[in-house]
Amino acid sequence: MSAEVHQNEFFHNPYESNATKFYDLNDDCVLEIFQRLSVLDLCAIRYTCKRFDALAEYFFKMVYKTLNFSNTNIKGEYSLLTEDEMKTILNTFGGQMDSVTVNADSFEPESKVVLQIINEYCGAKRLRFFKMVKFVIDDETVERCNRLWSNIDQLTIDKCYVDDDVLKELLQKCSSLNQLEMIRQMNTDGRCLMHEFPQLEGFSLRSNDNFDPLCMNTFLKKNTQLRSLSLIGCNFVDDEIFEIIADNLINLEALYIRVVHVTSQFETNLNNLLRLQHLRKLEFNCNLRPIVTFVSGLAMTNRIEQLGISSAELTPELCGALCNLKNLQILKLISMYDGQLKSIKSIAQQLDKLKEFHVIECDVIDFEQMLEFVENAPKLEKLVIIQCSKIIPITSQQFVQMAESAMKRVDKLQLSIHLDYYELKLTKELISDEMRKEYLHILQVVPLSWEDNYKSGVVSDNLYFAEEGGAFDYDPVDDDIDDGIDDDEEFNDPYNVWTNECDFDDEDLYPF
Repeated sequence: MSAEVHQNEFFHNPYESNATKFYDLNDDCVLEIFQRLSVLDLCAIRYTCKRFDALAEYFFKMVYKTLNFSNTNIKGEYSLLTEDEMKTILNTFGGQMDSVTVNADSFEPESKVVLQIINEYCGAKRLRFFKMVKFVIDDETVERCNRLWSNIDQLTIDKCYVDDDVLKELLQKCSSLNQLEMIRQMNTDGRCLMHEFPQLEGFSLRSNDNFDPLCMNTFLKKNTQLRSLSLIGCNFVDDEIFEIIADNLINLEALYIRVVHVTSQFETNLNNLLRLQHLRKLEFNCNLRPIVTFVSGLAMTNRIEQLGISSAELTPELCGALCNLKNLQILKLISMYDGQLKSIKSIAQQLDKLKEFHVIECDVIDFEQMLEFVENAPKLEKLVIIQCSKIIPITSQQFVQMAESAMKRVDKLQLSIHLDYYELKLTKELISDEMRKEYLHILQVVPLSWEDNYKSGVVSDNLYFAEEGGAFDYDPVDDDIDDGIDDDEEFNDPYNVWTNECDFDDEDLYPF
């Protein structure tokens, strides 16, 4: 036997013909692998063959259509993005993006270079959403990024360094803008808003203390077409603004407002909102002022579908008024005070359309009351419970009791309980995996989803939420229960994606 033949036999793998090669994997397996790759890795793998090119494009559309350049999944590590890396991503996937978030702290290039690159690669495509954090914006940047501004539908400006005159010029170039959000813009007094935005339907102002109330009043009077308004954490807002809103925003459908200064005329001013014929969603605080007459007035209009109340006394009279809101689908009770109400069972019984019930910092409601509520709310699908010491954490015995209460309902709809990071961790330690599996068909405990972070609603001063993040459905290591948490991964980044998807610092935590 020749040496060559002997060598071939020595290295021959008898199982080679049965081995599965990477290219033999079906599309679902490949997409599962793509889940674990960074965006830059996806850019590289896309050019290996036509099949991977098509799969990478499909995957990007499904997962990264909303791209946050602040996330660690861009490079797979915490490091600044270079200009070349940014161009690679935008050149490869820029055509598929419809939502982009950029934080100046995440890039090596200076602000104007980053925005000019986005303008070059994404400017021709209409962006549904664009958010910029901590950017320095000057006249040159505004002028050089015309295509970007003109194609934005929704714009969020967070803690950017831009003066009123420059911001006014920028906003005037946003000809298709229908949603505008301004967060922590301490270097502007609001003069940039004192003109008409014909396409604008929604406006949100959060944690802006330097605004001139006259500028805000002028803005509301010039933009009567607004359908959604959010004023949270702004120290200039007092209850006199209710009358201005009612006089001018006749088409308003959603109002989220935290009144910092409450006058002696609070109840009279609040009642002005009853004149809004299209109002469907309302969240407000009352600082222990009487609101029973107002809630009764809302019931007479029979229009409210979502209501959030903060800092009120939960009295039998208020409970009776709430029971008359027959079209209510979402109810939020935040930082409620003890008003000698013994049970909230009647709310569950009377509001037969209620799908969501949120209780935040409500020690006036205990676990037994919540059990009664669940059993008597026929359509309830979602409970959001945050910082309620008499309800959370849920023990294994209480978990079974809650599941049994949910099963007593006629429709037997699955109920999900949404908890924040710390309380979910504690509850999960008390409930075994076997128990979760047994009752999964009727009850599950899941992470607080990002839409429930109350950034657009009303919460107390004691609640803090991260600026970016959200619930993430994919759980690669955990068992077959998709609770959004990796059991083998250390808990970090509260209200985040339950991996390390999001990057923010302490400055990105803010009170309302």
